[in-house]
Amino acid sequence: MKKLKLLESQIQRLVGLPETGMGYQKVKITFKNGDVLQDMTVLNSELLVIEGNQNIDINKVESIELEK
Repeated sequence: MKKLKLLESQIQRLVGLPETGMGYQKVKITFKNGDVLQDMTVLNSELLVIEGNQNIDINKVESIELEK
């Protein structure tokens, strides 16, 4: 498991949203190329948890939204 720090603008967006549980949010990440990752975990509104060998370029993220 790796943790990737989000960009400041992404952090500020998540800070204003409710937590899914104590200290974490479950999010959907949409990339500029249209790819989507669902059910991702963000800790303390700033650290994206990356499982396995996923390779994520945080600069290519279009939006981060709470999972419904």
